[in-house]
Amino acid sequence: MSRVNIVKRIKIGGRWKMFSIPRNAKGNYDWNAIADGRYYVEWYVGGTRRRVSAGVTAAQALEVQRRKPHELEGRKLGIPGFETAGETVKKPALHVAITRYLEQIDALKKPNTHRKYEAVLNRFGEFFRDCVSIDAISGDDLTRFVVTRKKDHGLGSNTILHNAVIVAQFLKRHGRSGITKELSLPERITPLVKIYRHEELARFFAACSDQERALFATFLLTGFREQEVMFLRWSDINFELRTVRVTSKPELGFYPKRWEDRDIPAPLELIDELRKHTHRPNCQFVFPSPTGNGEQHMLDHCKSIATRAKLDPAKFDLKTFRSTYATGNAAKGFRRTDRAALDGPQVPGDHDALSGAGHRCSRRVGPGDYSFRREGRPGAAKVRRARDPFPSEGRTIACPRRRAGTRRRATTRYLSIPSLLRMSQCWMRRPSGHRKLLLRQLTGGTGNHADYDRAAGGHSPRA
Repeated sequence: MSRVNIVKRIKIGGRWKMFSIPRNAKGNYDWNAIADGRYYVEWYVGGTRRRVSAGVTAAQALEVQRRKPHELEGRKLGIPGFETAGETVKKPALHVAITRYLEQIDALKKPNTHRKYEAVLNRFGEFFRDCVSIDAISGDDLTRFVVTRKKDHGLGSNTILHNAVIVAQFLKRHGRSGITKELSLPERITPLVKIYRHEELARFFAACSDQERALFATFLLTGFREQEVMFLRWSDINFELRTVRVTSKPELGFYPKRWEDRDIPAPLELIDELRKHTHRPNCQFVFPSPTGNGEQHMLDHCKSIATRAKLDPAKFDLKTFRSTYATGNAAKGFRRTDRAALDGPQVPGDHDALSGAGHRCSRRVGPGDYSFRREGRPGAAKVRRARDPFPSEGRTIACPRRRAGTRRRATTRYLSIPSLLRMSQCWMRRPSGHRKLLLRQLTGGTGNHADYDRAAGGHSPRA
């Protein structure tokens, strides 16, 4: 058990000094041998002396001396409640705490996250440069910081809320978890989703070269983020299955949003553009820079094309291609859970209230499961379970139907994949149409069951 001694702090000649308590002839402490002062107990941990206050009376000093060895022994044995052994942990200065916290963010988070945290916390440290520690910052001080950022620097409400979240995480890490609840923060402003109109996209792509058309068609038809396109490799594209993958590349320092890899079905138009796109020899990137590395000037190219097309360059950015893609999925009737699988984390906006979403054609994407389903009408034809997202030509899928005027299920027919895809595309374009109209478009007939059977002509059971 650790040895704990009692010392007394007294003032001699204008200076405070520590003295050990002498003992009398019987071996007990002689409390009256030293002038009046304040008692302390001290002990050694790893060769370092520790000292805490023990009161102003002998009884208080003896009680602290009795308890302290047990607290130290409890910490040594790892007993819960004795982690600090009664010691007050001295917190580092504010600027030191910010530096250490940013080092952790740099090691554990992405570079963009570190840059945001660094900008916000450096401004926070500059505002509170007169505070010696984090404990010296009160709720009123934080309110003053928010008001200053709002009035003197002209920051928007959403930016203020974002800064408050970063500061709250920093303070929580240093034991001040509830202090930001006292703040009066502005209300969040939810802007409308910004998308490109068809006329703007037509003029934009008309001004593109072949290389630029492939690049921005990838943005528009996959909804990828800038770095996801920047680090896209040829090995991520499956021309047979018509899919494009987003995968982590640790050797390049790239990780997808929330570290989630995903597989996106690619339209035929995009696959054709990528097939025609130039594959630079000995280069793994689909859209490399002139030096063969990842292209980092895509936004500049986007604004340059908008200028050539006589559009407003300020309205064109890479993020709007993603929101246009997500809004297009919602307009086609994809359910929100399916859009999350396609778009990845943080699908922008809630588009479930768009017109035409009542009868929607939903697509479920998952490993080994790809299906189209007509919702909102009983007895509708269902297509179930193809093994891959885009099967090869000539394959067939079972399509159960109902007899006309009855609730009995008719004999299962088999539709070819090309007919099935044409029907599904028709459903997405006309979510509220009738089946007769769909069959008329497929067969050129009147849309009755005879036409339905003729559309499935030459059927064969699926392997």
